[in-house]
Amino acid sequence: MAAQAIFLLGLAAAGQAAPSMKDFHRGCQGEKTTPEQLHFNYAGDRGMTISWNTKAKLEFPAVRYGRDRWLDQMVFSEVSVTYPTSTTYSNHVFIDGLEPDTEYSFSVLCADENDHHQFKTSIAPGNPRPYTFAFIGDLGTMGPLGLADYGQEDALSLGEITTMQSLSQFKDQFEFVWHGNHEANCDNGGSGPYTDSICMEGQTNFTGFRNHFRMPSPQSGGLENFWFSWDSGLFLDAPDLPGGSGDENAGPFAPNGTQIEWLKKDLASVDRKKTPWIIVAGHRPWYVDDSKCGSCQTAFEPLLLEYGVDIALFGHKHFYERLTPIASDTPDPKGLNNPSAPWYLVNGAAGHYEGLSSVDTPYENYTVKAIDTVYGWSRFTVHNCTHITQDFIGKKLWP
Repeated sequence: MAAQAIFLLGLAAAGQAAPSMKDFHRGCQGEKTTPEQLHFNYAGDRGMTISWNTKAKLEFPAVRYGRDRWLDQMVFSEVSVTYPTSTTYSNHVFIDGLEPDTEYSFSVLCADENDHHQFKTSIAPGNPRPYTFAFIGDLGTMGPLGLADYGQEDALSLGEITTMQSLSQFKDQFEFVWHGNHEANCDNGGSGPYTDSICMEGQTNFTGFRNHFRMPSPQSGGLENFWFSWDSGLFLDAPDLPGGSGDENAGPFAPNGTQIEWLKKDLASVDRKKTPWIIVAGHRPWYVDDSKCGSCQTAFEPLLLEYGVDIALFGHKHFYERLTPIASDTPDPKGLNNPSAPWYLVNGAAGHYEGLSSVDTPYENYTVKAIDTVYGWSRFTVHNCTHITQDFIGKKLWP
């Protein structure tokens, strides 16, 4: 896996000619190399990783891009990877040296000549301009959004549907977003009880997740797609070790303690004059009813308190819940008025084949608002260095 995560930009293998702008579409094979499942991820404020899938392996995945429709620049890689039972190859190209807060157009190898897409780079650290961002948890193929795993066979009564078909459906529908722990294996969150023996080769140990995505770990000293950060925010995730609380039998991906050391170093490096807000996002919360992850709290909460993390975002539970700032199970008496503890929010209400979960009642003393009757997502507005607001955008699908 390590070799697959290395970006080999501007290099050609021995005996092979590097692609050029004039032969951008070299090696295209019709439907076999037609791009699908297109998505991209921030790589700092000056970089972007463009990813897409093809039915055949690409010799040199390439991207043309520019600040106008002429797409006068090109970059390529040698990263076209697959795994057993996958029906496609995942192609990844890293673009560096971009201008922050700038719109670019791009086209990927073997796309239609007029098939152009756009992205906008991240705001540079210290830029005081207000901006908004969205947070969505637990999304996938069910309406409006939902998770893809083995359990959908029962929910949809689709008979011969396979896990890979379900994942491909998800990736086709949501090309520009990503997902998480339900890709640990073919039955995570499904019918259970889970053992490796029920999965086909290539459908365990986050294999699809590790091949399909390229998060900004190289730029932030993180690990593969599991933990990473970028200048306008911070993300962390904690996949279970074998025998962990999620029964995922995944990993280990690094020696014990590696993620904690990375997080401590990353938080300590933040210049709070340039980056006054620190936002951490993970999957499994530790202040929500039966999903409380005690080991997560033990591992991470001391660091969040030590380095003054402002907001902690989670999914996993399929509803919306907003907490008051809280530390060590004690609500901050200052509430949202310059609190000393992180402000916790859970929004896993994007959709799941089982529908929305129910919030436990009576509420805990730190729960301010809970919504378990509509699907929705969270919109954050960073107004300035002292104020952030959050809105829950909900939509009821059925009477």
